[in-house]
Amino acid sequence: MSAVEASGIDSVLIALDGEGGRLLLPKLAVPEVLGLEALSFQANGPVWLLGMAQWREREIPAISFEAMCGQAMPVRSRRSRLVVINSLGVHLETGWFALLSQGHPHLATLSEHALQPEVGDHAPVELCRLRLGNTRAVIPDLETIELQLSDALQATAAS
Repeated sequence: MSAVEASGIDSVLIALDGEGGRLLLPKLAVPEVLGLEALSFQANGPVWLLGMAQWREREIPAISFEAMCGQAMPVRSRRSRLVVINSLGVHLETGWFALLSQGHPHLATLSEHALQPEVGDHAPVELCRLRLGNTRAVIPDLETIELQLSDALQATAAS
């Protein structure tokens, strides 16, 4: 038995809108959760680029994962939050971005036996889809998200 199987993987489940289920990320990828008041909306750029969020004396871009996947923009409510994501830092200078969530993320310790892969098509910003019991989850492709976000920010700055 490996150390991961024995202790599990500390993870975060981030609520998406509608049938989207939840995003599944390692706990270390989510340093903080912000209220929507931190977001300055912008009108230019792709629909999934919400604007810039103030976090720790810096501005980081904020996105809608659902809209990035070609789905409808989620409705924002009093429960909506911005989840700060510590991404790979390959394409974004800061390595940070914020993601619109439909509530506070939930911590979970998962074993590999709890993860049941789903077969089928998935969006380019999704690595894979899984089932965690009765919950549908998506593991996002952070590098692809970063690349699309970097390209969008450069195009927005040039216009």
